[in-house]
Amino acid sequence: MTVFRRSAHQYALIAGTAFHLLLWPLTSYSDVKLADEIQFPKPSPSVMDDWKQNFIRDEVWYFANANELVQLLLKPLAAFPEIVSQLKQNMFDVRMPPKQLRTRIDLSRSLYGIPGSDGSTVGVVVDSRLRSAIPVWMKRSMDEYSLARRRLYMWGRFRSGDEIDAFLERAHLSAERLARVKSEVIKVGDVLIIPLTTENWKYFPDEMREQYIQDYLKRMASLTLHHELYLNLNVSNVSEIVEQYAVGTDPKVLRRFLTQRLGGQSEVKIPLRELLPDFIRKNLARYQACAGPNCFNSSLNVARGREAVIQFTTQEDLMKQISMSYRRVRPDEPLRLGDVLVYSSLKDEMKHASTYIDRDYAFTKNGLGRSSPYVFQKHSEIEQGYFKDDRFQLSVFRIPESGQAVLSADGRGWRGAYTEPYFKGRLSRPLGVSAQMSTSERAAVFKQADVLVRKNSLSLEQWVDLLGDPDAREQFETLHKLFKQWSKFADHELELNATGFNPIGEVAENQQKLKTILESEFLTDSRKKFLWRVKKNSNDYDAILTQISIKHSVDFDQLDSSGVPLVSCHRLAMKFGL
Repeated sequence: MTVFRRSAHQYALIAGTAFHLLLWPLTSYSDVKLADEIQFPKPSPSVMDDWKQNFIRDEVWYFANANELVQLLLKPLAAFPEIVSQLKQNMFDVRMPPKQLRTRIDLSRSLYGIPGSDGSTVGVVVDSRLRSAIPVWMKRSMDEYSLARRRLYMWGRFRSGDEIDAFLERAHLSAERLARVKSEVIKVGDVLIIPLTTENWKYFPDEMREQYIQDYLKRMASLTLHHELYLNLNVSNVSEIVEQYAVGTDPKVLRRFLTQRLGGQSEVKIPLRELLPDFIRKNLARYQACAGPNCFNSSLNVARGREAVIQFTTQEDLMKQISMSYRRVRPDEPLRLGDVLVYSSLKDEMKHASTYIDRDYAFTKNGLGRSSPYVFQKHSEIEQGYFKDDRFQLSVFRIPESGQAVLSADGRGWRGAYTEPYFKGRLSRPLGVSAQMSTSERAAVFKQADVLVRKNSLSLEQWVDLLGDPDAREQFETLHKLFKQWSKFADHELELNATGFNPIGEVAENQQKLKTILESEFLTDSRKKFLWRVKKNSNDYDAILTQISIKHSVDFDQLDSSGVPLVSCHRLAMKFGL
């Protein structure tokens, strides 16, 4: 079992029989003692008013994977092609929010083209107009499915029809609305359930909606419970507090503030938030009115301060910002206020990010939902919440001080760097090209990028964004367009063949065979098999293969039953002399 042990001097990560020691002294001084009061954050009046009107802006039906969506929803509705078409447009992968849920937040990324293609959870946005068009039997089926997967919003569970009548009587519904709500009731064993939908939410009075929201937030206690932290300030610990919390601010200003807060008293209790960065001070224990902002966004916004951008932040966005604005915290350095803690699974999948406060607490936001506030949370609670088996990796990053280089240290011809994969291990070489590079140097960089792309650690789009030299960028964008056309990857990350390229047969013999195919009028099965062998094992014939593809109107990936693109980006780069 993996255990993440914490002491005053180090983190120890034990993964199975492998032992990884991450030597991070937590502080270069003894931590200031904090008082902890667990509180339940309440939505502000403005947020509550917004939620009472739009708590369920769009109904979302979630499925375990894309196959279940097809079998349980699309196939049963085959007789309703217009509804199916709309549902397909509204599909999304849970890793990326759908366009329909972009209300009042700036989401810069488009949706994945094939939701849930890797087996991840998928969803369908069902607005009130679409829901009204879907047959009653289908809606009931989806409500029952959502209930079984614990994803159904509901007004409540009732033991009898009389209890439902008593509940609905409080809402003073019209006869038509009353009949509509009752028609949606689901019976599970001896329990009756009233689903909550975008339509019936507006049927109920404000006081019942507000009570529902309060009850819902309490049910989400594992995400919403908040540790309000306090400092016991006295004359003897002022210097210690200044040393620990004067990060990004003038120590003299903080010392003057603390002295004023003491006001001649021997000791006072002050909220820790008063000493922390703007974003923490203003957002602690607060909810966002809309969904979108997540833990990755929160961890970046602490350093942005007044320039914070409230939006959904992808793993790729986080990686890019860290690579351009942060440095890695060395194992022998003490952690300090404001450090970004990035948690990953042992398979290098980023799961969570938080901001270091002290040896026990972090500032974070759990999830992108509106019901998840910004909170102080214990490191141990974060780890238990995201890694039930205690198996994880931790990487730490910090805004550099004067004279320190960011991960993408200033250099001619490039401005970005990624780790391979994600943040595991040491940094790989910075990726980028410049006009000063020789052909062989460029080919080496392209080959390195190809490795990252094949490992799904970097998309071609992201690589293009990292190129600093205008000429190189223009050249590579030309290559990028060709690659998009040939492999049809559009907005997807490329999945390229990891097989090594070894020559097959004699060069002259293979060249002649390729030219014969180029001059022929059609591709026979035997010729396709030969092309497949060339594709799998050789990097010598890109130019001829390209001409064959154009002449016969055959996409490269059609030559392989597995759908793997014919050429890799470093081979294309060499072909075009980049």
